[in-house]
Amino acid sequence: MYRNTKLNDYMVLRRRAIELFENGKPQKYIVEALGVSQPSVSRWISSYRELGPAFFERPKVGGSRRFLTAQQMEELLSLLDAGAEANGFKGNLWDRKRVKALIEKEFGITYKIRSISDLLKDLGYTLQTPDRRSYRQDPEKVREWQEEKLPALKKKRPMKGTR
Repeated sequence: MYRNTKLNDYMVLRRRAIELFENGKPQKYIVEALGVSQPSVSRWISSYRELGPAFFERPKVGGSRRFLTAQQMEELLSLLDAGAEANGFKGNLWDRKRVKALIEKEFGITYKIRSISDLLKDLGYTLQTPDRRSYRQDPEKVREWQEEKLPALKKKRPMKGTR
């Protein structure tokens, strides 16, 4: 249930479940009224009995913890802004593998490759896809090729035995 709802909706459900429980409603009624699973309601009631009002505090949301300090993040930003070639890579494109390798080399900290995207997003970088077309392309020659040469290439050869 938690994964399919926003955190605020989840918190409202928990609060409403406890409210119904304190008003003497049985768990079966709470499950049907809120459209949640019985194990969730049971777990919420158990946690509320144990924690009291602290149960209503926002739960900690998962995600990878940051290993780089604020100072190291600033240093990383400077390194990224300098470019990939300035950091010893061939070609001036950054990808997650290169950023991961840079962090390991400069700071001795290992990140999982999937966490690099979040790290780059936090630093203000966005995903860029290289343009596969040549910027020196002549539009007239492209049109000519598409209209004259491509159709000739697409013509099918005669089938065997039809000659």
